[in-house]
Amino acid sequence: MSRLSEDEIKEILQRDAPGFSLVRVRHAEAAADAPARAEAQTPETEVVTQGRSPDGRGATEVAAPMEDAGEGGAAATAEVDEPHDVIVAIRPDDASDPADASAQTKAVVISGETRRIIGYQG
Repeated sequence: MSRLSEDEIKEILQRDAPGFSLVRVRHAEAAADAPARAEAQTPETEVVTQGRSPDGRGATEVAAPMEDAGEGGAAATAEVDEPHDVIVAIRPDDASDPADASAQTKAVVISGETRRIIGYQG
């Protein structure tokens, strides 16, 4: 899965939103390692499949008929290498009055595919 780097985001902002700069969010660093933390806390498949259904079958036996559900089964769960859209906070570079609505932080959506701003909020 491809993600936009901070340098790519800044370059896109210079091109598509001149006069605005990227807002550094303190929680971004904590969010960056969230997948690793989630993986560390997730039990292994063998542990999860030890559960039993009310009729005594194991979890893998209960789920087995669903695997042959048709075309959607494997295709729906396959990981696709598509670019991610990113939501970032921006603020004007030359805000004269911080209380002015035009000086407030805004959010933009950057398309991972086109590398362009595709949405604004604020």
